[in-house]
Amino acid sequence: MTTENETPQAAQRQASPIVPKSASEALRPREGTPPPKRSRQSRNQFVVFLNFLISCILLVLIAGGFAVYFGKQAFNEKGPSKTA
Repeated sequence: MTTENETPQAAQRQASPIVPKSASEALRPREGTPPPKRSRQSRNQFVVFLNFLISCILLVLIAGGFAVYFGKQAFNEKGPSKTA
């Protein structure tokens, strides 16, 4: 029943069912792996400030683009004037 890559002990461990100690233990989730530690460069205050600055510039550019687009649309609409 074992394959070429498995040892007899590994096959025996897979065959035996996992039995929890109690019902509450069966419902309790297992602990996950901890998140990876942040690099030292990402904690640097200069990097944090540049990230904030670039994000603000990007938001201002997007808002300006919307303002120009909708402003041009409003400027090009036909107005109430009889002579055009």
